[in-house]
Amino acid sequence: MYKVDIAIPNYNYGQYLRECVDSVFSQNVDGIRVLIIDNASTDNGLSVMEELTAKYNNIYLDIRPVNMGMHASFNKSIDWAQSDYFTILHADDVLADGALARAIDFLDNNLNVLMCYGNTLEVGNTNRLETEESRWLCQFGDDFILKRCQTAQNTVRCVGTVVRTQAQKQIGYYDSRVTLTTDVEMWLRFAGLGDVAYTTAVQGLFRLHENNDSAYTRERLGPELEELTKAFLIFFEKYEGKGNVQQWRKELMRAVSQRAYWAALAHLTRGRFRGAAELLDMSLSSRPYYLIFPPVGYIFKRRDSFMRIFASLRHLLVRMPRVL
Repeated sequence: MYKVDIAIPNYNYGQYLRECVDSVFSQNVDGIRVLIIDNASTDNGLSVMEELTAKYNNIYLDIRPVNMGMHASFNKSIDWAQSDYFTILHADDVLADGALARAIDFLDNNLNVLMCYGNTLEVGNTNRLETEESRWLCQFGDDFILKRCQTAQNTVRCVGTVVRTQAQKQIGYYDSRVTLTTDVEMWLRFAGLGDVAYTTAVQGLFRLHENNDSAYTRERLGPELEELTKAFLIFFEKYEGKGNVQQWRKELMRAVSQRAYWAALAHLTRGRFRGAAELLDMSLSSRPYYLIFPPVGYIFKRRDSFMRIFASLRHLLVRMPRVL
C-alpha cells in the first residue's frame, strides 16, 4: 500500500512541471505515487513528462486529446487515489521541503483530523522557510467553518494540503458549479465531516503569473468574492440540517459586505477604480450605513489586516505625487 497519492493537473505548464515533480520526489517519504493529468497541452509538456517518467518510478500519465477542464482533472484524480493520503498539486506550484513528512506524521497520530494544511509562500520568497518552528493547531470542523464565514476568506491554498483518501472518497467530487474558488467548497465539506489541522510551517510555494487566477483577482476582487459567496452557499445547501447553517449564512453575508468595503478602499489606493466601484456596490447595496459607520470590527477578524492596511497606505503614498 502506498502512503500518499499526488495528482498534478497540467495545461501548458511544461516550463514549471519539472520543478513541481522534483519537489515531490525530493520529499523524505516512502510510498509516493504521482498522476499527471494533461489537458491537451500545446507546449513542451509532453516531452517533459517523458523525461520525468524515465527519471522517477511510480509516475502515471493521463494524456487527454481534448481539454476537459479543471473539474474533470480533479475528479479523475479522486477516482484514481487509493493510498492512505491524497493531495492535488498544481503543476505551477512546488512542495516545500519536508511538507509531506510533516503532514503524514501528524495525520498518522491524530486520527480525528481529516485534512491538514500550512503556510505558503510565493515562489522565490524562500527567506522565511526556516524562520519558525513547526507548530500544529487543531480545529473542530464547525469552528473552521465559522471562522471562514466570519472573514469571507479562503486561507487554505491547495499546495501542501493533505487529506485522508477515505474521507475524500466519502465527500465526493469537486462541484462544477464553482469556478474561481473551487477548493474552498471542498475544504468546507471536509470540515463538515471532521476536524482540520494547521501548521505554522511553510508547506508549499505558489507561483503568481499572468495565466493563473490570482493574476486576474489582484486587479478585480469583485468577481472572485461573488464566486466565493456562491461556493459557501452551495456548501450550505448540501449541509442544510446538519449544522449551524443559519448562523453561518448570516455571518457570511455580513463578512462579504465588510470585506468588499475594505477591499474597495484598497483598490482605490492602487488606482483600480473599476474594481473599487464593483466592490463598493457589493458592500453598500446590502449595508448602505457603512458610508457613515465603517465596519471597523472586520479588521480584527483577519490576521493579515494590518499588514494589508500598511501596504495600501504605501501604495497611496507612492501614487500621491502623480495625483497631485
